[in-house]
Amino acid sequence: MAPLGVLLFAVLPAAAPAATLGLDQRCYVTGEQAAISGSGFLPTTSLVLTRGGDTLSPVPSDNSGAFRGTIAVPAIPSDVIETQVEVTATDGTSTAHSYLNITRGIASFTPTVGDLRTLRVRHTVSGFGLSESRPSVYLHYVSPAAQVAQKKSADAAARSRAGATLSNVQKTGGSTVAAADPAGVKTIRLGQLRGPCGVLRTSPRKLFPFKVTDGTWLIQYDTNPRYVAGTSSSSFFWVARKVTIKS
Repeated sequence: MAPLGVLLFAVLPAAAPAATLGLDQRCYVTGEQAAISGSGFLPTTSLVLTRGGDTLSPVPSDNSGAFRGTIAVPAIPSDVIETQVEVTATDGTSTAHSYLNITRGIASFTPTVGDLRTLRVRHTVSGFGLSESRPSVYLHYVSPAAQVAQKKSADAAARSRAGATLSNVQKTGGSTVAAADPAGVKTIRLGQLRGPCGVLRTSPRKLFPFKVTDGTWLIQYDTNPRYVAGTSSSSFFWVARKVTIKS
């Protein structure tokens, strides 16, 4: 009778989990602090962090090989709208990578010189999509008369210490917006933000796509379909500038 074969099984140790590195946001504005975390490293050791090739202060891993910390978001050149910088963490044996998407958070148009009544411009917007997913960008035109009325209304509210929102204000998409634009305000949709940092570049179009009166106009970029004046306490991101129309 043929001898029975003997099967031998080798028990292999479980593979160590791969090191990982993560950031708390999909994009950052220059000058912010980014929260960073990792796992799968050697326990209780000093990890070396790099940002765009620059070595940062070391951070300790805990008993499970994980860590949490913050890193500064670097500045980017003034002619760059958005960029990406690699971030790494290593314990000498395992290395993990992630990427900082960085923007300057701007809203502007070019050119800025010429007859503003007929001037055709390109709008560039970035950083408005950090708290919303692919929102649309709107441009609000506030006439000189509407600005005067707005200031009077704000002064009256301050004097009465009302502190309450006006009856024509409602909550939409997490932002406070008016149910309809007040008199003297026109709003147009510029387009939809794209990419991790929310960037929009428009084709050439008239700066004022309607008949405009003389005076100093306020134009405000934001993601609200109806105009609400941006302030330091606003719950939405906005950029505004004034342009003067002369005959």
